[in-house]
Amino acid sequence: MNTNFNIVPAHLAVGAMRDNGYKSLAYALAELIDNSIQAGATMVDVLLAERYEKLVERERERRRIYSIGILDNGSGMNAETLRMALQFGNGTRLSHKQRTGMGRFGMGLPSASISQCRRVEVWSWQNGIDNAMYTYLDLDEIEQRTMEQIPEPVSRPIPKVWREQIGEADASGTFIAWSKIDRANWSTGKAIITNSEFVVGRMYRHFIIQDKVRIYMRNFVVVVNKIGEMEYYYEDAFRGEVLEDVVDANDPLYMFPVHTLEEPWKSNPMFEKFGDLYERDIVINDSNGEPHTVKVRTTLATDEARDGDYAGSKPHGRHCARNLGISIVRADRELDMDEGQVIRGEPKERWWGMEISFPPALDEIFGVTNNKQAAVKLREMLSSQPSTIKENQEEFKDQFRHLYPIYEYVTSTLSKVRNALREQKTGQRTLGPSPESVITVTETINTRENQGVVSGTQVVRTTQTKEQRQEEITTSFMQDGFTEEDAKKLAQAMLDAGVKVTLDSRNLDSSSMFSIQNRGGILFLTLNTLHPAYKFLFEISDTRNDHRMSTDERLRRTRTALEVLMFTWARMEDEAAGDSTKVMLLRRTREQWGEISESFFNSLNENN
Repeated sequence: MNTNFNIVPAHLAVGAMRDNGYKSLAYALAELIDNSIQAGATMVDVLLAERYEKLVERERERRRIYSIGILDNGSGMNAETLRMALQFGNGTRLSHKQRTGMGRFGMGLPSASISQCRRVEVWSWQNGIDNAMYTYLDLDEIEQRTMEQIPEPVSRPIPKVWREQIGEADASGTFIAWSKIDRANWSTGKAIITNSEFVVGRMYRHFIIQDKVRIYMRNFVVVVNKIGEMEYYYEDAFRGEVLEDVVDANDPLYMFPVHTLEEPWKSNPMFEKFGDLYERDIVINDSNGEPHTVKVRTTLATDEARDGDYAGSKPHGRHCARNLGISIVRADRELDMDEGQVIRGEPKERWWGMEISFPPALDEIFGVTNNKQAAVKLREMLSSQPSTIKENQEEFKDQFRHLYPIYEYVTSTLSKVRNALREQKTGQRTLGPSPESVITVTETINTRENQGVVSGTQVVRTTQTKEQRQEEITTSFMQDGFTEEDAKKLAQAMLDAGVKVTLDSRNLDSSSMFSIQNRGGILFLTLNTLHPAYKFLFEISDTRNDHRMSTDERLRRTRTALEVLMFTWARMEDEAAGDSTKVMLLRRTREQWGEISESFFNSLNENN
């Protein structure tokens, strides 16, 4: 007979708790970094232990992540707090009065850990690392019902392999080890560092910029004995393969230099302040009349950042495209990069920045999730369509009573930002491809060429010098009506950016929808503005042409035009039915085009 009637049976609940919505391993690590900073840490070290694994029989061994350690020099925990830290929903900062930092929900350590691994071990000390107290959580033991409580902390030394990596430790601190890792979305230490430092650097930029904390990431290699313990280093693996990195601040407002970029942006900010700092005080029922301030900062790219052609395709432009949206910041830590107000497919959107910051006391007002990855009420408001708001304005105002003034300020400010971007002079060209398409296609072409696919443009790039290519492209632009100075500047910008394709539009004395030319090893596609398809496929998508047309109407007309284009091809094959050679040629062309476009669109999906 079943005698266990706990409200939440632990052996069943932990399985559901693993699916708690962490976007990636980087966001799970952030929960632990939060705890470290809350405990006064000035250093957090993420240690990535790899081992060599043979993935397939007779295939060479590859390095794969085996265990992850997180070390800090915070205040450490006593035995009671240490045990409490591994309980779901428990903690020391659950009441409103204690909401003074990033912690609050009592879910961070256990929830983030089991989202990535099946065993988490914690050592914490307040009087030297040799006096560390230890306890753990193991999903296998919970599911087998051999673990019903968090084990009482005991004195236990940190394993030798970790101790040698830690080195000389501070008088107080905490070390957490994840093992039985089965849900990490990156399989190597290098991939974890490469993909995490951009996000982690953005999350903790305020702490890093103010020199309140330094975050390190480094990987190393171990061998594992038969009982699954890390025994010693695999010394041969250290030959040039150890990766160590200090996480740099990643400021999406770009008011600080980006150390990973080349000059001038390595030493100078790319954006400048736009308008005044917006501040709004919100008083909630249980705050005894004390106001809590929401702040909104806005920035705009400098003329220098956008100067020249293809600025969006250059490294600093691509960097900005990865920080698209409004940064939502709680207690100086970013929760989310909200894209609800971003105009999709508009390259200029990368050239503004906005940050909305608020204190933890306003968590309910903003709808902060317990994994601290979003402010769902703010997200819902920012994602609302203007037409929907207009139809139900009073209801919308009532639903978002505290937040609606912020919505009005954000939408009004972004309208001014976009007007400023339209007026900003950024080179002589007024029409060209979207940076997203140039980047995607160029990356895919690089991949195909590395796979051995030969093209006419590749032949030119490998047989001509850069000077010869620049001269050819310059001459071509001069024939198109550019001045010699502008033609040289444009050719230089294209070669410096390493683009493989570009696009423009003009009247062509032909019934073709477009023309194709190989100019200096770059594929030039020119759209025929006289062809009716141009109006339906390209002109209609430019919001500058007709402000009266809604986005829905533009999308409807563009879809119709694309469908007509597909039907046109189908009809072309149908009309060739009497010529078997022509039919076969058209079918082969369709298949080849489909194969190449598949690789391009796969890259587009990866970049978005």
